[in-house]
Amino acid sequence: MGRKQAFGSTDPANVENWVLHQRLSGHTADVTDLAWCPFQDMLATCSIDNSVNIWGVSLQPGLWQILTSLRAHTGYVKGVTWDPVGKF
Repeated sequence: MGRKQAFGSTDPANVENWVLHQRLSGHTADVTDLAWCPFQDMLATCSIDNSVNIWGVSLQPGLWQILTSLRAHTGYVKGVTWDPVGKF
């Protein structure tokens, strides 16, 4: 792990470098959480637009698609997860 920069330190700051791989458009408001399925072929996202989207994953940009969208929530969805052993 990189070092954190302490106040007054001359050490370089610990900066994360993010790279955009794919922009997913399917929610109408901010996304609050995401989770990869155990087999890494689907991605679940949830949003304050009261929905959960399940995405089919592709290694090629532009080929991701929404497989299903769950929109029956009456409030915004705070988190998503997958069953790690696939029983539920």
